[in-house]
Amino acid sequence: MSKAAKIIIMLIISEVLYGIWSAFHSSWSVVVFLLAGLGGEIVFLGLWIEKEANDDEIKVHLSNFCGDNRLSKLKSKIGWWILMFGIGFEVLTVTGLAIKDDWQARKAKQEEIKNKPRALTLAEIRAFESVINLIPNKPPVRIFLNEQVSDAQNFGIQLAGVFSESGFKFDGFTEGENSSGRHGVFVGEYGETNSASKEIVSVLKQLGFSAETNEGAEFFPKEIFVDIEPK
Repeated sequence: MSKAAKIIIMLIISEVLYGIWSAFHSSWSVVVFLLAGLGGEIVFLGLWIEKEANDDEIKVHLSNFCGDNRLSKLKSKIGWWILMFGIGFEVLTVTGLAIKDDWQARKAKQEEIKNKPRALTLAEIRAFESVINLIPNKPPVRIFLNEQVSDAQNFGIQLAGVFSESGFKFDGFTEGENSSGRHGVFVGEYGETNSASKEIVSVLKQLGFSAETNEGAEFFPKEIFVDIEPK
């Protein structure tokens, strides 16, 4: 094996060792770049060994040497397999990095949606009002603001405005803490199966919010009770 091939192998080994060291020290950004370049270096090594084998074969023919050239063929075969391994490694690395990037992008999007405060746009407010304004029987509405939910107050104020503009009597806010573990917006009237509650839930769902009908609140009978829980 030539000196150049040995230098390439030493560089590849050094890069692998540095990559292992970086991984243990949580420097994953460095590892990603090393993996991206390692496949190309292996391909280069395979091509170099194949080139040396071809050069040896040419020298044999030029010198009319008819002896055993199995070493040259073996070197050529080794170079070919290293080349194939390098190409495969490159393909797998690029594919793996692409999958990793896609997974991270999806995860970031999910976190963004999860952490984004609930709010109604102007178009959504108009759509909401246009539907619930048609409800014939409009019981009073009370909104529960869970103090443990960061976006409950602002979202509740928006909902209160929608109800008031749509002809519902708004009886005010009730604040407190609720660690029930439920998620979403719950709408209901105690002791009643009110179609208004179902219509409100239906509109919220159409606007992309998590919402369910509920039994309402015993302490506030004859009122539609809107409970804003975490997303």
